[in-house]
Amino acid sequence: MVGWTVSSLLLAVFPMLPVVGREANYSLVILAGVLGAVAALWCASRPETKLLSTNSKSSLVLIIAQILLMVMSVYVRHSTAASLLNKEGNPAFNQLFSWTMLGCTFLLPLLSLRLLYPRLLSITLALMTLYLLLSTAHEALFCVTLGFTMFFWLQMEHGLSNYSHRKLEDISFTSVLPDSSRKQMTTDNIRHAYFFIFFIITAFFGTGNIASINSFDPQSIYCFLTVFNPFVMGSLLLLKIMVPFLMVTCAFRAVDVVVQVPTRSLFLTVLLMSDLMSLHFFFLVQDTGCWLEIGTSISHYVTVMSTTIAIMLLFGVARFLTGTAIISQQEDKCHDQ
Repeated sequence: MVGWTVSSLLLAVFPMLPVVGREANYSLVILAGVLGAVAALWCASRPETKLLSTNSKSSLVLIIAQILLMVMSVYVRHSTAASLLNKEGNPAFNQLFSWTMLGCTFLLPLLSLRLLYPRLLSITLALMTLYLLLSTAHEALFCVTLGFTMFFWLQMEHGLSNYSHRKLEDISFTSVLPDSSRKQMTTDNIRHAYFFIFFIITAFFGTGNIASINSFDPQSIYCFLTVFNPFVMGSLLLLKIMVPFLMVTCAFRAVDVVVQVPTRSLFLTVLLMSDLMSLHFFFLVQDTGCWLEIGTSISHYVTVMSTTIAIMLLFGVARFLTGTAIISQQEDKCHDQ
């Protein structure tokens, strides 16, 4: 509970900070990369992850490689900023590395064990590596803090569930029961859905708002390209916004596996709460007053509606990242036994 409280309080600080994009501060990006690497090494050395066992050598090598890639992304981010400041252009290696990491973000986690801790650690490292390449200020620290909060959220929900006798390190994404074999929905599942919606909204407003999207700083995508290309730049911006969403959704997927409630029912509860929020903001839309009031009311409604649509897509991506493997599952079977 101490870790959950501290991480939640730290996460609450970020929405009160200035909007990301007004001024670059790459020292914070470097600090976030160092903290992320140290935290990943600590997690990998924990016995709960089972990465030090004899059956997990390949997964341990993968995690170490991902940590090195994350550290490398910090160097590339700093190198790109320094090169552009000296008007030397973006080095070809930096662009090649950035686009390669973009492709590996959704590939490397599929090589890890499908146990809860190893797979979630691999997903977090892959998303963090990409996010660091797109960061210019304190949003990188926000991503690290969000990862810690998701870890403690999973532990808290496991302790409050009826399956607390099962150790988290023994639970696998492959041992998901069909909906017909799971227990019925309870009032606790409303809490799960509420926290998920809360963290999704926090993931959006933790580093910016509608105004920051409309006037975003192109420095965030300089690792990938420096020439004006509206389609690619807009796609990278949307990807940057979706990375925290995906971290929250993967953690929620893990909570769903731990509490063993019907996925369809839990998903419909989330959609119902999202629709209620949309209906609330719909009746708050104004068509009179100053342009700021009208625009703000409309942006709130559009944000909530877009979140509802994004949740459905994120659920599909999270199921793919947590439940898919592209290598032999010999290690998973050994651990399941």
